[in-house]
Amino acid sequence: MVFERLLADQLNARLGRVLEGVDRDDVRVGVLNGDVRIRRVRVRASALTKILDEPSARVRCGFVDELRVRVPWRNLGKEAVRVTFHGVYVVGEIDVNGDDEARESEEERRERQRVKALRTARRAADAAERAWLKWNPAVNAEALEAEDGRESAQDGVWKRSAIAGLIDVALANVLIEISNVHVRIEGEYGAGVPWGMGLVLERVSLTTVGEDFENAFKVGGFADSLRKMIALERVGVYADFNSPSVASETPGGWRGIREDQFVRKMSAVFNTEVGERMKEGTSGDLVIPQSYVFGPLRGTATYARRGHAEDTNTPLHQLRMDINSIQISIKSTQLKVFYSMYSNLRTSRVRYTYAHIRPRVGV
Repeated sequence: MVFERLLADQLNARLGRVLEGVDRDDVRVGVLNGDVRIRRVRVRASALTKILDEPSARVRCGFVDELRVRVPWRNLGKEAVRVTFHGVYVVGEIDVNGDDEARESEEERRERQRVKALRTARRAADAAERAWLKWNPAVNAEALEAEDGRESAQDGVWKRSAIAGLIDVALANVLIEISNVHVRIEGEYGAGVPWGMGLVLERVSLTTVGEDFENAFKVGGFADSLRKMIALERVGVYADFNSPSVASETPGGWRGIREDQFVRKMSAVFNTEVGERMKEGTSGDLVIPQSYVFGPLRGTATYARRGHAEDTNTPLHQLRMDINSIQISIKSTQLKVFYSMYSNLRTSRVRYTYAHIRPRVGV
């Protein structure tokens, strides 16, 4: 029950920060059954702020179709843990007005600043302690180093224990698959010309393989040599100038858009039939990228890490990529999009510094 409780607490804590409507009890029950499934939940407005650590980035609308975690508790050291993301659609913006009310609550802002201050103070204390130990002749540095060595040895014994080894093997063999991801940032250039830039990812999978690069299960955990294969399908970044907002044709704008409308528009890029209609100029209000900066990319990559028992002449890390197709292009209109994005970020960072002391009512 220890593993189940820890996993449930971590999932609730991590997912609750970026997703709305996650039922904590459902997550706990799913963890006990070894199959956690979360469907059709909304992305929080402050999700981009927490993920990117950028206070001006906020989500206008976002949904996750399905998140699934399957844990074979009875065969945890023999079967792989599977994590699946399907259908992640997010539209965000850079808020140049410094309106932190839509971004996060006052409690969230204070908590984020408190955590950041604690990390800074911890780093400063560690640096001061190291400097003091180095230059103070009254301190027996050799004795302290010997004590640290004994503590490290004890930690090593714990890490090689049965419990830690089981977790180590499970993490080394986790299988991850992400499909149908469309993340888009919108803004305006100059006198109200709309633009949109984003990331499109049809599918990426991460699997554990053996020396022959066939699917395998590693019983040695992270301490053993590790090989992973990454398969990429249609990954690209686009920047479209004069691209209407997703909610431009919806009565009421972002407040009036329905979930099914939003998902239909954002997921159209993964529909092959829509691509044929695009050639005929009949795509309607669907969000279809027009100008890719790079991509759509297709290919595979293999990552290998040397094990502790292997020859030291072998590279510690190896990454090989086999790209089947890729297209790279930069247009003058795309440069306008990049400039507008940079300008919005620069303006917002100045205004957000003082957003928390700005009066919330007119004077």
